[in-house]
Amino acid sequence: MPGDFSRKTFDKKKHYSGVLMQQGRVQLDADWNEELDIGQYRTFTETKDVIGAAGVPKKNNGFKITVSTDGSDLVIAPGRIYVEGLLCELETNGVTTYKTQPYYPSPDLSLFGTLTSPPTSPARGRRSAPPAFRPPTSSSAASGWPRAT
Repeated sequence: MPGDFSRKTFDKKKHYSGVLMQQGRVQLDADWNEELDIGQYRTFTETKDVIGAAGVPKKNNGFKITVSTDGSDLVIAPGRIYVEGLLCELETNGVTTYKTQPYYPSPDLSLFGTLTSPPTSPARGRRSAPPAFRPPTSSSAASGWPRAT
């Protein structure tokens, strides 16, 4: 993830569970980033341990893949799926297909000539987006993690 970071200090081998701020000390981005990395590592590890390599909620058919009525595309149901500990969400009010899915501007259409079953892993990963492009969220405040902008 590109950015102007002073240093990356997280090391899972240290088995830290958090970072404590000290009164009178200069606040560095590395401290805040390590706290976030510790929390994310725990969340991803816990999710993989509980859910496994991939899983969807039992209700709502999230990410259910079906063939379109004319057989020319795959329809992707909105919902949530966890892949290797990462939450992937498809939020839509309309129909999303393999050819029209968001965040995948150039899908490989050559698969349709040889595809015998729907793909099983959506595109995933961590991205750093400028603040103007980030959706508003209160999850950082709700989780107790400090939020710095």
